[in-house]
Amino acid sequence: MKRTVVFLTAAVLAAGCGNEAPPGEPHQLVFDVSGTATITTLTCTVDGKETTETAVKLPWSRTFSFPAGTGKHEYRVVMKYTDGSVKATAKLDGRLQSSSAGSGDGPSTQSMNGDFSD
Repeated sequence: MKRTVVFLTAAVLAAGCGNEAPPGEPHQLVFDVSGTATITTLTCTVDGKETTETAVKLPWSRTFSFPAGTGKHEYRVVMKYTDGSVKATAKLDGRLQSSSAGSGDGPSTQSMNGDFSD
């Protein structure tokens, strides 16, 4: 029996929300993925540069650093998984930037994306 995958995505623009790094300090973007699912592939794209990992064990986390004053940055994380739940978050300088959650039986795909400017 296959369940429908449910997605929840929230995005908050970082600019002007009080969550910027201090002047001159680099910004830290942290992706965290947790859950009970078996991740078959996880593709992370940051500013057009794509990396793909296979057979990812949860929890999974990656941190990206961006020099201050470098303008707009975009990201996307795509998780393909089977049988279970997945929760993903992106935090910019320690504050929630976006999130995504879902679950299902059988093959499922979930994504999270966003952008920020300084």
